[in-house]
Amino acid sequence: AGTIKMRALLLLCLLTFVFGAIATETVLPSDSRITYSGRFDKSNPKMYTYDWSAVQYGISFIGHTLGIYLKDAGNQYDLIVDETQTLQFNATQDAGMAYYTLIRFEHAEQYHTVRLVKRTEALFGMVSFGGFEINHPDRSLSPLATPTDRPVPPREFKHRIEFLGDSLSCGYGNLGHWPCHFSADTEDAMQSFPYLTAVHFEAEPHLQCWSGKGVVRNYGDVNTTSADPFPTFYTRSVANNPNSAPVNTTDFAADIVVIVLGANDYSTDPQPPEDVFANGYHGLIAQVRRFHPDATVFLGSGVTYREPVDYVKRIAAKEGAHFIDLSNTLKTDYGCDYHPDLTADKRIAQRMIDGIAAVVGK
Repeated sequence: AGTIKMRALLLLCLLTFVFGAIATETVLPSDSRITYSGRFDKSNPKMYTYDWSAVQYGISFIGHTLGIYLKDAGNQYDLIVDETQTLQFNATQDAGMAYYTLIRFEHAEQYHTVRLVKRTEALFGMVSFGGFEINHPDRSLSPLATPTDRPVPPREFKHRIEFLGDSLSCGYGNLGHWPCHFSADTEDAMQSFPYLTAVHFEAEPHLQCWSGKGVVRNYGDVNTTSADPFPTFYTRSVANNPNSAPVNTTDFAADIVVIVLGANDYSTDPQPPEDVFANGYHGLIAQVRRFHPDATVFLGSGVTYREPVDYVKRIAAKEGAHFIDLSNTLKTDYGCDYHPDLTADKRIAQRMIDGIAAVVGK
């Protein structure tokens, strides 16, 4: 009898070990159950790359732990859990692919949705995403949610807005208060005026911005034009990779495009002549319309005191675009390096919202 009881106990322990063990699943970037928003190079199904501001991707799953494989030079992210809780995740400066634990749940009885949103800009380098890793204690349950059983319904948008800009649009220094200098810790695209504008219109945003870039001349250039102004990067799915996959305009056809550029062209000397600046701007708008032929185009100018407001007005008139005057929105609400802080970003966003709403409605 003692032998039988011992065998039964061993069998029970074995079953507990087998069915109670942690199951691990690696979810490759190409898995259709991962949702994406923003520009990505998806040419390698095992390794997606990206770098533009506010790109985001997420997954729904059941389990104790969600991890991620990233090769990242120090970008920062918002980690949005079930659309109710926002945490922060910072990638360390690692030369190779690294594993990060994103979140742990004490109980694994229900599905959760986790979404990463990139707070920092392309200036901080290209990121390679190698997939998620999910740990779940029950092998009998699929750790991933199918589209029909996600706890949070897929987000639905009324508009798709693409923003083109420089540091002002990226949220450069908006978390700081002057005097301070820019770093990844002081930038949050989620609280920049483009993102706030998109939230107001219930729009899916694509934010293409890079600090220091101009239409024809970058900040501090010794010449009146630069070899690599903003239009050089706009046509890339990954700004830092000139050989990245073509931009997929099928997945994202914007109905509204907002361009706020020109501050860097004229913030320092020597300044480009109006005709040179205008020709560059017209060329950029032509490319925008090739990507988004049905979009209503808005041009903004005036946040900083040396911006070419009158030039941009004339360009807008010639293009049949809508001009939004952003003068007197910065005031003295300075973040780092005299850029807008969070208060100024809200003020600029409201001016932007008013200008867009006058054309397309609220």
